[in-house]
Parts: sequence; C-alpha cells; structure tokens
Amino acid sequence: MVQHYSLEFPVWLTLVSLVFSVVLMLVGTRVLGETNWAPISALANLMQAVFAALAPGSMRINMIGSGMSGTVAAHEEHLMQDYKAGKIVGANYRHLTIVQLSTDTCLRRPASGWELIPGYSIMPMVPGGIAGYVWAKRAPKSERTYSTPLASGFSAGEALLVLLFSLLAVFGVRA
Repeated sequence: MVQHYSLEFPVWLTLVSLVFSVVLMLVGTRVLGETNWAPISALANLMQAVFAALAPGSMRINMIGSGMSGTVAAHEEHLMQDYKAGKIVGANYRHLTIVQLSTDTCLRRPASGWELIPGYSIMPMVPGGIAGYVWAKRAPKSERTYSTPLASGFSAGEALLVLLFSLLAVFGVRA
C-alpha cells in the first residue's frame, strides 16, 4: 500500500514483484552456494526485462519493481554468506539468527538515544557537506545540476582507490 500511494506503483505489480522475489531469492542463494558467486546483477537485469514486458514504456515501474525484487534477492544472498561464515567458525544457526536479529534496527536498543558512527566514516562528510552548502548558496543552479554526479564520482573514485590499495597490499607493494 505504501508503494501504491507514495510511488503510484500498482498493487498487482507489487504482488508480482513479491512472487518473483521468492524465486530470485531461491535461485540466487543456490547459485551462491554452488559457485560462491552472487548473481545479483544478472537477476536484477532479468527483472527489468520482466517489468518492461508487464509495463511497457514505464521506466518508473520498471525500476521500482526490479529494484524491489533484486534487493530482496541480494539481501538473502548476503544473509546466507553471513550464515556460511558463522558455520565455518563453529556457530550454530540459533545463535546466528539471534545475532542477525539483534544487529537489525528492529531489535537494536542503543544505550542512549544516539547511534555512534566511527569518525573515519564521518570526517570525509564534513568538508563535503560544507562545500556543498557553500556551493548551493553561491551557485544554486550549477549545484543542482552537478552535485549528484560529482558526489557519485567521488564515491566511485574512493571505491577504486580502496581496490587499488588492497591489490597493492596483497602483492606486498609498500607506498
């Protein structure tokens, strides 16, 4: 109902997406278990084709439906990796389930009303937030046009640098 009222996504397509989510979840988990490769991208692309056939010409419906189905499958695959790693270190399914539920927002009870985020995660956001604020005040039109692609580029660049540094460390290259 939330998707219907907030995104104008038809209820019948939500039900179709839920049915496909179960199928994608089972297929994705099986592939992950057999090959140690999660076919998230392939399954999400498959769902885009399905929703393109169900709602031709509607990119919004295509993206919402395939995103919903693909996200459920992706989360299931990640959850199975957690269980697999837990079994390797000797945990049992009961304890793994308790840990999974206790780390989810539905059961978390922080000691105070504040959630603590490590400083190394926040510090890059501070100068970026300040720069974005100043940019929006001085040139709002260009900020609206370029801020999202620029932020995406910084995020992708950071990920590529982490990958590069990780590969250098694996091969013993010291900077």
